[in-house]
Amino acid sequence: MSHYPRLPSEGKGRQIFIAALRTYRDDCQPPELTPGCPYYAWTPDGPACGEECADIIAACAPESGSEDIDLGGGIVISKRYPRRRPRRGPSTNIRPFDPRQILLADQDRPHDQRRTPALITELSDLIMKPPSAWIDQAERDYDIHAAMEQLALRGFDVESIIRYGLGPRLVMAIVFTNAMAVEGLVKSLSGQDAQAPHAPDGWAEFLSPPEQRGEQASLQGDPSKVVRDLVGPRNMGRVHDWVMLAPIEDVVSWIPPTRGVVFDGTDADDQEVRNTAIWLVDRFGEADVKDWQLSSLHLEWLYLHGRKPVPIVNAAMAERRVDSLEVAKEIANETTLKWNNRKEEGLQISPSTFVEPAIRYLQEGQHEAAIALFATLTALFPHNSEAQNNLGFCMMPANAPLALEAFERAEALSGEISLMTLANRALALHLLGRDGEAHSILISDIAMNTASSQSWVWEPNEDHSLALAGPISVPAYMESLRSHILNCSIRIS
Repeated sequence: MSHYPRLPSEGKGRQIFIAALRTYRDDCQPPELTPGCPYYAWTPDGPACGEECADIIAACAPESGSEDIDLGGGIVISKRYPRRRPRRGPSTNIRPFDPRQILLADQDRPHDQRRTPALITELSDLIMKPPSAWIDQAERDYDIHAAMEQLALRGFDVESIIRYGLGPRLVMAIVFTNAMAVEGLVKSLSGQDAQAPHAPDGWAEFLSPPEQRGEQASLQGDPSKVVRDLVGPRNMGRVHDWVMLAPIEDVVSWIPPTRGVVFDGTDADDQEVRNTAIWLVDRFGEADVKDWQLSSLHLEWLYLHGRKPVPIVNAAMAERRVDSLEVAKEIANETTLKWNNRKEEGLQISPSTFVEPAIRYLQEGQHEAAIALFATLTALFPHNSEAQNNLGFCMMPANAPLALEAFERAEALSGEISLMTLANRALALHLLGRDGEAHSILISDIAMNTASSQSWVWEPNEDHSLALAGPISVPAYMESLRSHILNCSIRIS
């Protein structure tokens, strides 16, 4: 029998142990760490640990940041806790975090050997398209449940991950997939006679206006008006309620509600459950913290500083390290934008939201689906230059003349110069044999002096076929395009 008493459950006896652990942790610094710590381990890369001390502190004594002592008479002394050392951030010698690259690296491994970001990204990819879009629907079903099982074994509340973390995107995926199938949409908004995707089974009845419901329910009429009605608040709200409250198997399988069934009200889960699910999807599914929700940034900050218990198993959390300075910078930026009434919390509908799904369509050879997606967005945002530019980009391999018209509309709508639109217009002109005009754009002062970031591009081959590449630097792409045009001219002459 031990001669030492157990750790006290309360009072000063407990406080002294917690205070000692905090000091012990703050003094533990890389690269040597603390060899006497029971969690200390020697690895090929040197000393390491899972920072279990932060998890113990978060579970046993999360700090509020300050303590108020009421002296009476309206006098209060506020004692501020010193900021504790955050968890160690990512090593400078490893490549930047990229969940899609992790998925590509892990896709041939059994599910129990795949990393957590791969599982989250795979689950998202699988449920964002209806079962009918997959050649082997049984394989889709197997992969979904295998990913769900592995995430559950790692401590994830998988239903919450699907309903709250992935739910907003799933709502948009369902509504937009139906909008993309509106009869005559692609022809009326792009000019291209492309085949629109099929609407998922059973959803036309649920999404049709009340006066059109019945056995002959359809999504017909003026394409632009039908799309705006489909993607309106009414349908978004109804599909959202279905995602929140329908059986989880119906949700992942896109099984629409039976006629007459209404999903309304709220579920029993509290806001903390929702925010935690959103945080974990952001943490393992979004490469850049700039794309996280503000609530996710706050939860990450609390976790990094030992003020929030680990929501899943330690090994899974350790698969991504996040820099506390990046989180702090984004919290300040996002909080300022909200304070200035320029940004709301939540997933917003904008053309840029759909770039990644469109790129995946193009990578899979589903060019008509990508065209239909941005035709839908031009119906919703008819005066948005980004939507027009992206529509032209998707049309470029099949119809350069119509793509050029879309780029010209984008330039007319834009209030400022877009280097990517200039580059796209130059490529379209080159494909149409108008190399002189294309070259003039590429060497213009605007092209040479306009700042730009990275983007997806079409790289032309000698036979004018196009290969999707990116994201790459747009100025570098324009320089390579200029060289390609000059080489073509030399070969022709």
